[in-house]
Amino acid sequence: QTAVDRYGTMAMADLLQPALQVAEAGYRLSNIQVIWTEVYFDRVTSNDYFRHLIGADGYSVDGPGTVHKRPDLANTLRRLAEEGVDSFYRGSIADDIEADMIANGGFIRKMDLAVTRVREVPPLRSTYRGREVFTCPPPGGGAAVIKTFDTLETYPSSFFAEHSVERLQVMIEAARLGRAAHLESDPLTPDPFLTMEQRKELAQRHAQLITPGRAIPKQALKPVLDPGCQPKQGDSTTHLVVADRYGNVVSMTQTIGSSFGAKVATPGLGFPYNNFLQVFNYDKPQCPGFLLPRSEATTDMAPTIVVEDGAVIAALGSPGSSRIPSLIATVVSNVVDAGMNLGEAMAAPRALFG
Repeated sequence: QTAVDRYGTMAMADLLQPALQVAEAGYRLSNIQVIWTEVYFDRVTSNDYFRHLIGADGYSVDGPGTVHKRPDLANTLRRLAEEGVDSFYRGSIADDIEADMIANGGFIRKMDLAVTRVREVPPLRSTYRGREVFTCPPPGGGAAVIKTFDTLETYPSSFFAEHSVERLQVMIEAARLGRAAHLESDPLTPDPFLTMEQRKELAQRHAQLITPGRAIPKQALKPVLDPGCQPKQGDSTTHLVVADRYGNVVSMTQTIGSSFGAKVATPGLGFPYNNFLQVFNYDKPQCPGFLLPRSEATTDMAPTIVVEDGAVIAALGSPGSSRIPSLIATVVSNVVDAGMNLGEAMAAPRALFG
């Protein structure tokens, strides 16, 4: 039974209040935010409205520690609190979005927003050395995490207890195999897994491809990892975990693609649009990510929860684009195989595939 079951749903105004407070009071720029602003400076300043969201004068990069306020975003959040989410998909905010798109050659229309639906799907469930694993289903990257675990389980737990070059190589190759299988799967299939027996058989075949001191040849991973089919990756993913006193735990990863998304925003709304169309392939129909009608963007984001004897022992996820599944698998292995606590597991040196 969840806290929401006990006490009822929360009002939209209450849910938005923390974000509204930050938008009004402002936040201090971190070093990494300044770096990404410098990287994309020419693009973010090419939009007359957006340039003033990333700097006080719209023509220079503010330094670390500078307080940025978002009054337009605060007003948008108030509109959502007062008018409800329908305002964004069918109401006045949707009208603002459509008008801006028409005026500037964009392709989103109010009808596109109106037909958008949230699709609730169950998590992928598996195990790693007796612990339950819950992770993000397709089009998320949880399948890559679980298929990596399947390969790791073909080795004894003691093999991963100590840091070694051999251990790191197996972790990397298992992640390469897991991600190749993930990219090859159909994102519209509710459950991409075979039976447990078939999965274990596949994991054994994967493990046989791993040779000490030698990388698995690309041709053994099928065309999905060829450079011509490799989806472009973002660089501005955020992960957060929330736990309450009742034992409810949420693991959530979110992104707008690259930093600042598409680097454009509708005047008055205060937020940039995402640029997730970059993950599709437009000229190679043989690629798994080729853009088709009603396609879903495949992502490597994989918020994950690990449970032992009914208790959560790890809730995690990460930024890092294609490196996310290997990072999660490495951290969980550090906890389960090497006996580290979660803090130690996250701080330990690691080699990531991506």
